[in-house]
Amino acid sequence: MNSVYLEELYLRYQKEIYLYLYSLCKNREVAEDLRQDTFLKAILSLPEDHINVRAWLYLVARNLYFNYSKKKSREDELDAAAGLSVDDDMLDGIIEGEKNKLLYMAMQKLPQQKREILILQYWGGLSQKEIASTLGITTENVRVSGYRGKKNLRQHRTKNALRLSTAYACSFSVILHKTCLITVRLTALVLHNLTKKLTAHLRHYLCAVLP
Repeated sequence: MNSVYLEELYLRYQKEIYLYLYSLCKNREVAEDLRQDTFLKAILSLPEDHINVRAWLYLVARNLYFNYSKKKSREDELDAAAGLSVDDDMLDGIIEGEKNKLLYMAMQKLPQQKREILILQYWGGLSQKEIASTLGITTENVRVSGYRGKKNLRQHRTKNALRLSTAYACSFSVILHKTCLITVRLTALVLHNLTKKLTAHLRHYLCAVLP
């Protein structure tokens, strides 16, 4: 295959393939290695009658990930996954736009099948038929799981909005409380100074009028 064409494919799809692999393994180094292997194997094994190179890349990437995961023991997989979160710095260099980054991060909280379907749909631009072929499920499963995944994302967004609203309300309450305390203290200070001045004036007046 023409090396120029291979380079064009890599430049066009390397970011989204990396995002897909990272969503599966949650490891930057592993995702990077699997991405490199994906392009090499996909190009070498691309069937002559396969017209959708993009879908083929995702299929190869997925198979490589599961081959990799099978080599890891169950205990190793659990240890590697424990406490992992999406690398925010990594996303800054790959995903453009804060909304897209937040969407990707929210997808990581979904079960694997829903997560894969939505990533293949949003970032891969694959059709339901192509996603079904990649994941080895029916198009109806893709449709239902995709719908439920979107519903989960909306619920997650609602919960986050409620959490933020509560946090803002608490912050406002604290600020208001502090403001009230400052106002009370300033008022007390003003009254204290006013009382001292009035007392001094009263004494001066009494001394002047009384023998």
